[in-house]
Amino acid sequence: MASHPTRQGRSRRYEFTVPAEFASPAIARSIALLGELSERHFDLIEDLPAEALNLLPHGAPSTIAMITGHLAQGEAFWLTHLTGETPPSDLADALQDARSACPTSLDAAGLIQLCRRVRGDFTERLLRGVTDSEAPIQDGPRTLTASGVLMHLIWHWTYHSGQTGLLRMQADCDYDWALHPRFTGFTDE
Repeated sequence: MASHPTRQGRSRRYEFTVPAEFASPAIARSIALLGELSERHFDLIEDLPAEALNLLPHGAPSTIAMITGHLAQGEAFWLTHLTGETPPSDLADALQDARSACPTSLDAAGLIQLCRRVRGDFTERLLRGVTDSEAPIQDGPRTLTASGVLMHLIWHWTYHSGQTGLLRMQADCDYDWALHPRFTGFTDE
């Protein structure tokens, strides 16, 4: 695979806007955190060619495209278990295709669009009116809460974004994390 120039990454963001349209402030904050993690992941993949998205290095269980599809599919899975609602059939089909197809037919923009659709049309829509983020919901043998599912999703996006960064390096597509502009004046003193 040809080496690509180092990409200057998205600056680190320490302030973010909590959406006002959610009934629960705790859910709104978690959605904002999840949104920041998603944008970091999208920044990692948006410039990648198909060969990098679909690279499966020796010993690696997934490609970047498969991981990104898995993130979208996992989010839909947990919201389905939390709320009992399932994604519309066209979205469910797209999620299955994105997770299992190798190489994927989706480019980076298509993968990002799929993730954003799950977030906006499913996750946010289903959680917007929830007032108690700690209300227990019985899901078979386990008890779920909106805050617990959102915490899992935050962990899930963090974990798999780290894998994506490593796979990106293995694809010879370097990425330099940028510091927040406020922190670029540090010296060794």
